[in-house]
Amino acid sequence: MRAQLWREADSAVKLAAAELEQMRGEKDGSEALFQKKFVAESTLVSDRIKFQRSEINLKKSKSSSGCSRNSPIRAMSAVRVRRQEKGKQLDRVKRKARAALSGAEASRKSKTSTYEHQKKLL
Repeated sequence: MRAQLWREADSAVKLAAAELEQMRGEKDGSEALFQKKFVAESTLVSDRIKFQRSEINLKKSKSSSGCSRNSPIRAMSAVRVRRQEKGKQLDRVKRKARAALSGAEASRKSKTSTYEHQKKLL
């Protein structure tokens, strides 16, 4: 599950980067054509806005996916910490179960002893 989320986030970042490069090409082409008076200024402005939107989408994809260099390390350390906590919790449960078992065994021995004593008295 975690690997799938990682792949999806990585794909979103790659898609946003590719879209940014495409918009950069369109913006640069529009600027060149505008200088030669082949396209209207509104087309140039539109392409600049699309380029800025692509930049924002790329930044948003990178930040929301947590695709920093250290995020896999942080995820693994978080897994390691959770595993240690679960191990400690398991040890506590085992100690509690051993204590309950020894208490029940002591109670059984006491009752057996009482029974044997009562049996001798009869």
